[in-house]
Amino acid sequence: MTLTIHDIVENPSLRTKFLAGHAGAQRKVDWAHNTEVEEPWHWLSAGELLLTLGRNFPAKPDDQVAFIKNLSDAGLAGLDLAAGWFAPELTPEAAKFADDLGFPIIQTAYEIPFVLIARSVAEETSRTKQQTKILRMYESFRQSSLQRKSEEEQLQALSAHLDSKLAIVNTKTFRVILPFDFGISENLVSQIKSARVKAPLPAVFRVKDVDTNYLLVSMGEEDHSLLVQTETNEIDLIMLQHTASVVSFVAERYLANLGSQTSSGHRLLSQLLDNLVDRELAKERLGQFNLENGPWKIACPASELSLDLDFVNTILTRSNVPSIATIGGQGLIILTLADFEWSEEFLDALTGPGSTAGISAPINSLSRLADGAREANWARELAKASKTRISKYGETDSIFLPRTVSGAQVAVETILGPLIEYDTLHNAELMKSLQVFLDANMSWQIASTELGIHRQTLNYRMQRVAEITNRNISRISDLAELHFAIRARVILDQI
Repeated sequence: MTLTIHDIVENPSLRTKFLAGHAGAQRKVDWAHNTEVEEPWHWLSAGELLLTLGRNFPAKPDDQVAFIKNLSDAGLAGLDLAAGWFAPELTPEAAKFADDLGFPIIQTAYEIPFVLIARSVAEETSRTKQQTKILRMYESFRQSSLQRKSEEEQLQALSAHLDSKLAIVNTKTFRVILPFDFGISENLVSQIKSARVKAPLPAVFRVKDVDTNYLLVSMGEEDHSLLVQTETNEIDLIMLQHTASVVSFVAERYLANLGSQTSSGHRLLSQLLDNLVDRELAKERLGQFNLENGPWKIACPASELSLDLDFVNTILTRSNVPSIATIGGQGLIILTLADFEWSEEFLDALTGPGSTAGISAPINSLSRLADGAREANWARELAKASKTRISKYGETDSIFLPRTVSGAQVAVETILGPLIEYDTLHNAELMKSLQVFLDANMSWQIASTELGIHRQTLNYRMQRVAEITNRNISRISDLAELHFAIRARVILDQI
């Protein structure tokens, strides 16, 4: 049988009496635990009786009410405040709150050690039911592994054993790793971050978002934790810790597989862009990603968020998009089939709100992948210039930049070609001087200081620029041509 609060109070050898919350006398006590830590509700499980000498029990009425509420919200069976030690008097406000809540607050005499309470509960409490639940959970996981179910399916099966929703969360980025449809609110993230600033989080951290209860459960020293979304406060922490151990294994296996896929795709795309792999072998390897048959497209998204390939591949996998991706000096590059249509919603999920993307023209030959990357990068710059989220190569117009790479090359050659040739022949720095001068908003003082030359020297160089390019830097139209030609050249050099 299981002891109740009533049984403890009625046992004369335990010399315990009610202080408040008589309506909860029939609450079952699965375990009795003595602790003086602050916020003990983070450390105890539903159905447990908190035994305390009172060091952690506050003195002010509002603080006592909050303390009792947190214990009740965590599903504890009750609170035992030892008499004659450190606990302040239970205030009338707190006693009324406990009475209204039906949360038992009892007091054990000074002479009675808490160990007698704990032993009484332990002798009467059977753990058979809990052990059976744990064994069933392990057996269920074993069967799902034998059946080669996906990590997401295994996580769903484990959720059923706790009657709660489970998710694996990266506690650095707060991105959900699994399952794909689990959402985590900014409010929830903010609460966890705020609590973590004050002190290290306990192994099981309780937090509430609107009307939903959550528990963040540590799974070791890694950056991933188990997040439990539950409609009840009566979560068995021992069962939860066993579940977290199994989920830790699921997370490690999933991330290892994802990392292998990410590395393989990254290597292949990098080799294709650098023309370092045989075409027939390339098609065979692309077949592993369902990309063997073109035509293809290359996308180059840009985002202010910090991106990692594992997360990018997670989103691509969730969306059933055959693809490979790499991150290099040009940023994020993704190869997909040409019939995949990029949308702003998909771009938001991949690289965050406000991000942009350039999409290449269809690519019919693997030998054109490097050209496709240049096209996508150029389209991305056009997207930024034209305030467009998604720019398709050759289709997006910019007032000041050519529509295509070839157009940009012609503009650079026509306007800056003579200047570039002069610098090469005479080992001069006219191009650099012009670019610094324009970047300094035509400030002679700032530009000359930046270049480390006298102002008169800079003035002479700008005269030579005007002579060689046949453009007057005092005329706005000529200055604009020089500015946008230089911008086009910078972008071309980057892609």
